[in-house]
Amino acid sequence: ITLAPAAGASLSPSLRSLFPDTESACITAVITHELKASDIYKLDPRLKDSESSFILTGTGLQLNDSKHKSYKNLNSIVFPLHTYFAILLEHIPASSAHGIASYFLWYLTHIETLATEYDWAAVLEYHILFFNRRRTEMQSGHYTAWSSPDLTLLSTHVYPHRKMVAPSKPASPKRGPGESCRNYNLGKCDKTPCPYGRLHTCSTCG
Repeated sequence: ITLAPAAGASLSPSLRSLFPDTESACITAVITHELKASDIYKLDPRLKDSESSFILTGTGLQLNDSKHKSYKNLNSIVFPLHTYFAILLEHIPASSAHGIASYFLWYLTHIETLATEYDWAAVLEYHILFFNRRRTEMQSGHYTAWSSPDLTLLSTHVYPHRKMVAPSKPASPKRGPGESCRNYNLGKCDKTPCPYGRLHTCSTCG
């Protein structure tokens, strides 16, 4: 699906009303494809103004948003991506929205699958590069590449970093048939032969 280039796109009041918790400048950056992958945390609905912290510097108080920029897990990417895609789908023509929505859904599944099999740092690097390449294409009206993997990026940044599989816990050794029956020594096993295959002998004196 190819749409008209995004140059000159403006924020309509109706679109603004659909995302009241997102800054107007951020919505505009989304629909003009200017929002970088590193800034997508600004669309995370879980981050509230009250969570912002300030640090004292030589020039006074400054906002410390470093915690917002450290994408430590899959959810830190997926949550704002849902908002990002929702804004785009509301902005583009309805006749194209259904097809493009399937592209976005494919990418969400793709990135979630990668995160289960490969180290998160590698998946994050892939996502940032992939996302920024798609931005450039969308500025020219092209959305299709959201629906297919970038094999070059995968080979370079992801495939060498498969998650280490934790070694399975060794099974506890089974008791041999020549051992004394513990239940017999506790007075709880009086059947002959022993149903547990053990010897009915004193475990202390033999």
